Amino acid sequence: MTATQLFNPSQHPPGFNMAETVARSVLRSQSPTVYSSNATTGSDATVIDLFSVPANTMIVDLIVNKSVIFDATTAANVVIGDSDDIDRFMAASDVDCNNLGWRSMKGAEGSNQVNSGGYIYTSAGVIQASVTPEDASNGTFIVYCIYSPYTSEYI
Repeated sequence: MTATQLFNPSQHPPGFNMAETVARSVLRSQSPTVYSSNATTGSDATVIDLFSVPANTMIVDLIVNKSVIFDATTAANVVIGDSDDIDRFMAASDVDCNNLGWRSMKGAEGSNQVNSGGYIYTSAGVIQASVTPEDASNGTFIVYCIYSPYTSEYI
């Protein structure tokens, strides 16, 4: 599965006032669909790359849509973060694999981003999901990334 590349606009976009327009843009991107079968069954986490983030990008929000419940007899877990902080955006209790629906990093109690303005990647990075399906044969989710190109070039 290949991570979704977040859009990285030109430092000097052509056109009248385009630099200012880009500086105030908030964009949305969708991860590949993640199935429980993408992860190795068992208690070891499988890391799945969701988004490739260019330098100088502000992650405003990550929203998880769980369309199929993870049907493990024990607790299946999904954690959203990156290589520097495995649960930077959402801890396992925040994603809550046992219930359908939407969860935002802004309201996730175990998140490092609760009530924050977001997280800025000053260098390129990869947002990842660590999936521990236990014995789940079903389970599906998609992550939506709300982000903004963030650089002093636009200001």
